[in-house]
Amino acid sequence: YRFLVRGLTATGEIHWLGPGGSWLSDRSVNGAVIVQGDEADSDLLTLDHAADSSISGIGFDGNKAHQSKPCNGLRLVNCEFTRLDNVYVTSCSGSGIYFENSNTAQTSDEIDLVDCYSVLNGEDGVRFGFVPPGGVLAPGDCEIIGGHYDFNTGNGINLHVSTYTGINGANVLSNLKAGIEATYCTGLNISSNMIRNNMRQGIVLGTGPQFSECTNCSIIGNQVHLNSREMSGKYSEIDVGFGSTNTRIIGNYCGDIHTGEVYPTAAKYGIWLHDNSQHTVVIGNACPPGDTVEAGFFAESGATYSAIANTGIPDTYGQAGMMKTQHMATNGKTIGTISGLGK
Repeated sequence: YRFLVRGLTATGEIHWLGPGGSWLSDRSVNGAVIVQGDEADSDLLTLDHAADSSISGIGFDGNKAHQSKPCNGLRLVNCEFTRLDNVYVTSCSGSGIYFENSNTAQTSDEIDLVDCYSVLNGEDGVRFGFVPPGGVLAPGDCEIIGGHYDFNTGNGINLHVSTYTGINGANVLSNLKAGIEATYCTGLNISSNMIRNNMRQGIVLGTGPQFSECTNCSIIGNQVHLNSREMSGKYSEIDVGFGSTNTRIIGNYCGDIHTGEVYPTAAKYGIWLHDNSQHTVVIGNACPPGDTVEAGFFAESGATYSAIANTGIPDTYGQAGMMKTQHMATNGKTIGTISGLGK
């Protein structure tokens, strides 16, 4: 079933249950599909203060080839306790799934995306578009569990202001910017995801060149490799940006498993701690250099960190234009160094 609409808005609680379908990016979506009409003036579906809502088993097609302005697929404004389950969003001229607040009277807590697809959209697959610094009204306790966020023109998942959000077990592949980008986030937990083939970083806390603070975030047990496909600018598999504090990077695979003409990559480092990132813990990560990664780990001169039991090329500390040293450090103290020329 396909339903052609010009844009739908719900201003109260809704519950939509569809039959599901074949949510695969290489074939047509089937099941119940809501399609954006040509030259739309609004987002495909807007939930405006629609707390306690749920949508399951429905596809949304933004018909971006016939749009002249960016329209989002699903836009949630000041929604709480809302769940999207087995929802497929594709071909939107804007972001696939977009969250925002229109005021500070109500936040967007407890929103769950479970086994959803947001693919082939003109901007981000998922975006939290809130105003920093957020504080108590930043969206909190949200979960992105499983699903695919692939082949988007922007980031796969872009969180701009959130508290205690989890991204777990998702596939974030082949986006034209970063796989997962987070700015002004507190208590973010990124774990057990497959993040690869993205044009920029696999995971980045903060946006370059002006990195923005994230605090108390965890990056644990992810496969992060074959990113930094944008050859004109070198990025890293995991970047921790300026001013981010108390980040835990534990048990990730960060590197290239193969490179060459078919899958060219230009990752600069497996893990890169930028200047003034503070109190980062780096434990048990595998950061092999492959053919193109310059080093498994790089901490700029203003960074403070503890690095223990990582494998691959030895941890690297340095600063632009100066000698580079390879070492392990704990509690901010170097326990052994071997000097070498910087690259």
